[in-house]
Amino acid sequence: RRFWRITFPLSFPGVLAASMIIFIPTTGDFITPRLVGGSEGIMVANLIQVMFGKANNWPLGSSLAIITMTIVTLSVICFVVISRWLISRIK
Repeated sequence: RRFWRITFPLSFPGVLAASMIIFIPTTGDFITPRLVGGSEGIMVANLIQVMFGKANNWPLGSSLAIITMTIVTLSVICFVVISRWLISRIK
């Protein structure tokens, strides 16, 4: 009971911040999945790179990039709202 009333609300903003620090760079990282995963699995950033480079399909690459940026922006906004709500709840 003490954990949920004291420890969890105090540590939750840190957990959210750490998840954002990891989530945001991984959405745009395309070198590491290519080196580690090979050519079997394709990530969104790799697909965007292929659309601009090899496939020469700029409209699809642009739309994928905008969708990815929108998802990242919405997740950051949710992070800020949840953090402010938790901090106001603690005070």
